[in-house]
Amino acid sequence: QARNQAQAQLYAWHEYRQDYADRLTQAGQNGLAMANYTNFRRFIGTLDDALYQQNKIIASLNAEIASHQSTWQHEQQQLKAYQTLLDRRHAEQRHKQAKAEQRFADEMSTAMFLRKQHSY
Repeated sequence: QARNQAQAQLYAWHEYRQDYADRLTQAGQNGLAMANYTNFRRFIGTLDDALYQQNKIIASLNAEIASHQSTWQHEQQQLKAYQTLLDRRHAEQRHKQAKAEQRFADEMSTAMFLRKQHSY
């Protein structure tokens, strides 16, 4: 959001600078006193400085966003690795439980078979 605001401000200053430069051109065509020309140029220079500073702010915000994205991606990779380990652990537990249930069923079946054998 800060970057969007900074970019909107930059765009507005670009528009303002262009409007002021157009005014200077128009005033120059109509005849302009040297003092007024100097004031126009000085003000445009001030706008250029502001645009430069705003570009630096946006570059800084972009770098900060890139850094946060990199950190977020690293955290996501770690989360995925932990999730994979957890999924593997759950699969192992389900396999062990299924094996134990099968062993129990086999033992019950064997016991029933042996009882039937002994009862004859």
